Amino acid sequence: MLLTLMMTILKKLMMTKFSKMKFSILLKYFFFIFLTTFLYSCGVEYGTNGLAPTLNDPVEKIFADEINYMPAEIKMEFFNESYRSISATYGENSEIFFQIILITSDISAKDVLIEHFMPYFEDANFVRKNVNGLYAVCKKDDKEIATWFQDDCAFLMIAHKNYVELAIENSFYLTFK
Repeated sequence: MLLTLMMTILKKLMMTKFSKMKFSILLKYFFFIFLTTFLYSCGVEYGTNGLAPTLNDPVEKIFADEINYMPAEIKMEFFNESYRSISATYGENSEIFFQIILITSDISAKDVLIEHFMPYFEDANFVRKNVNGLYAVCKKDDKEIATWFQDDCAFLMIAHKNYVELAIENSFYLTFK
């Protein structure tokens, strides 16, 4: 509808004595509005739900046992005394992947996020930052990647484009907006 309206206006302007330079500027302006509207209307709108796990929480309270008949493959890593990681992979081809780094020292959750999760965003065509409580969101190689931090935790979600809604529905830390 927006595109149709813009094209109608441009056609009427072409029929009048409108200078080519003004027309060119107007065309660029309309293209920018269209592109911005299109990019922000794509995808599922979701954000954080305000919960953060603690070091004492059992795995069942951190990740779902299974998503859509795909059992969780849980992995725990201890980087050092400052933080540990717990991740869940769902599906044979890692259709859904969650990772949480729990911080046990004075290190900033944002610094941990930048060090460990932002490399996933390299070579992404389009990265949105500070959206609905999420630090960064992008689409890359048929996957959607989201990362955020809260309290003493840094979070990462990577989901194949066909599984994004399913990942959000089954996440204990994300919710639809």
